[in-house]
Amino acid sequence: PRRPPGLTDREVQVLRMLARGSAAKQVAHELGCSASTVHNHLHHIYRKLDVPGLPQALLLARERGWISAPGGALT
Repeated sequence: PRRPPGLTDREVQVLRMLARGSAAKQVAHELGCSASTVHNHLHHIYRKLDVPGLPQALLLARERGWISAPGGALT
């Protein structure tokens, strides 16, 4: 399976959960961390993927085959 290069396991997990439609607060609750921590992970994801925000990160991930169609998981 293809995986986003340079992302940590936790960053991949956050991206996967957001791709499935979870809100940042829900992700934080499920991962047992604060919403601030989730937003920090997002900031790192955006920097590593060189994108300005979540829509672009998800689009890039779909285009590169890292996640399936909207609501899909990382492959």
